[in-house]
Amino acid sequence: MKTGFDLLEKNEDEYDEHQIDFLRKTVALMKILTQQAMKTSERFTKACGRTQITGNDMYYALMFEAHEFFDRDELYTRFFEELEHEKEHTYYTDDE
Repeated sequence: MKTGFDLLEKNEDEYDEHQIDFLRKTVALMKILTQQAMKTSERFTKACGRTQITGNDMYYALMFEAHEFFDRDELYTRFFEELEHEKEHTYYTDDE
């Protein structure tokens, strides 16, 4: 029975392919979400007549994107592009 700790680790050194796929999909979605939140915070900052994005701007942009993110039409094409890019990376390391 799992306790909630180390849910991604099968054993000490080994990841299963489903876990790797899950990590890749999660990273791809998070990249798109943060890029979109950055664009939203930039638009908000410019609308306020400022030149610097603050932490609060990002906070509110992330909150906004959390509500609007999955309703965007271009999400799926961007997701599959990012997923292909993520497949070039490896999650296996030799570091101890």
